[in-house]
Amino acid sequence: MAENRLTAPACLLLDIQNRARIQVLLIEDSAADARLLDEFLGESLLYEFQLTHVARLREALSRLQA
Repeated sequence: MAENRLTAPACLLLDIQNRARIQVLLIEDSAADARLLDEFLGESLLYEFQLTHVARLREALSRLQA
């Protein structure tokens, strides 16, 4: 079965300036895991992720209410 992956030339045609922005609220008690996810999301060619990291649910709920 053929995979639907972009080839290198097709990737070069993507307009990185017009990537859709996605806000992510990450609840994670490990700062190292949060950094790893932030780096992984930063490699996206289609989306621009804005990661907000908090360590506790209480902090996340506070941010969502603000």
